[in-house]
Amino acid sequence: MVKQVPMIGFIGLGRVGSLMVANLLKAGYPLFVFDIDKAKVNALIQLGARGSKNIQRLAERCNIVMSSLPQPAISEEIYLGKKGLASSAKKGDLFIETSTVSPKLVKKIDQMVKMKGAEFIDAGIAGGLEKAAQGKLVVMAGGSKSAMHKAKAIFEVIGSDIFHVGSVGKGMTVKLVNNAISHVTMAAISEAVSLGVKAGVKDRILYDVISKSSGNSDIFQRRFGYRILNRDFKAGMSVELAYKDSELVCEMGRDFKIPMYVTNTAHCIYEWARVEGLGEKDYASIILLWEKLLGIRIGV
Repeated sequence: MVKQVPMIGFIGLGRVGSLMVANLLKAGYPLFVFDIDKAKVNALIQLGARGSKNIQRLAERCNIVMSSLPQPAISEEIYLGKKGLASSAKKGDLFIETSTVSPKLVKKIDQMVKMKGAEFIDAGIAGGLEKAAQGKLVVMAGGSKSAMHKAKAIFEVIGSDIFHVGSVGKGMTVKLVNNAISHVTMAAISEAVSLGVKAGVKDRILYDVISKSSGNSDIFQRRFGYRILNRDFKAGMSVELAYKDSELVCEMGRDFKIPMYVTNTAHCIYEWARVEGLGEKDYASIILLWEKLLGIRIGV
């Protein structure tokens, strides 16, 4: 049992958020949780968390508040809205945003909470549901050294690889760069593998050869080797989230006047997938677009 630990508030109990909360509870941290989906709140109450009626009550009770939210607009409202966390911040509080949002937004939040004497960290996370359940996420955090000192023990519960990547905004920058590579890679895999299958090569042969060649990657193994070949498209990282993140990357490119040709193309592919009704499926499901287009089938 952890002794003299801070009271943590956690807002947003989606797939990854709920797993982070579960691991913090196992480690002995007391938590208040909030989500608009009461069933998700009740599930974590069964594990030892306490529910909160609203984010204001949660912030009043907690020294550290974490958030894991699906869309930037929700994060902006939660932090900067009329009754948001910035208005409820107390001197000495720490806010940790793990949602994938723009660097511009987290810098704005940081400025607002600093006015109340609080601190802020933007903590991008990576690793997917399996790593989240195991407490082995990669954490890429932006914030001051003092804020990182406060958050260190918490990050060590939810993650196995903790990186302090710089000041506020850098955490989201690194996260978006990582996701841009992942989402572009998935699009390239879908296109190239479909070409091979259309040309008459068996999907399993493609997998076996590429697994031993320069085309291999973590994305190839997890998305093609597991999800596509087994036709398991239940969402881990959904098409909707891939679309959102690639939009954020393209927005960053515009801000820095950097042409994002490849990411923009991938963004269009995820938009295509949304139109085809794949939004809630894992982003590996974009392979179904090529299957439909080419009249092929890949996997079992």
